[in-house]
Amino acid sequence: MSDSFFSMFQALIGAYLLYCGITGKGQAYKADNIKEDQKPKFMKFMRLFCLVMGPLALVSALCEYLAAQTPSLMIGVYISYGLFAAGIVYALVVTARMTNRPARKAPKQDGKK
Repeated sequence: MSDSFFSMFQALIGAYLLYCGITGKGQAYKADNIKEDQKPKFMKFMRLFCLVMGPLALVSALCEYLAAQTPSLMIGVYISYGLFAAGIVYALVVTARMTNRPARKAPKQDGKK
């Protein structure tokens, strides 16, 4: 049961990423402290990230669902999980390089941290 829930959740994430990639809208594009000169590059990167990772998440969810009936498909599940994890790590590194670190460390003006 928990495996099928995870597969459905991953399929929903994949569908949302695909939606964000196609429309160019969504929470995936909202990031604080991105350098002003890097914002267009960040938007392009996030769109490409969503267009690649969305279908990958959908394929991964499909492979996991089918692996329940055909255990030989588990290698496809492991490969798709590995690619998905590598993509997320890559996105974290690229986003960190585009972040304005001094602005991130500075306290907010309304007194909250």
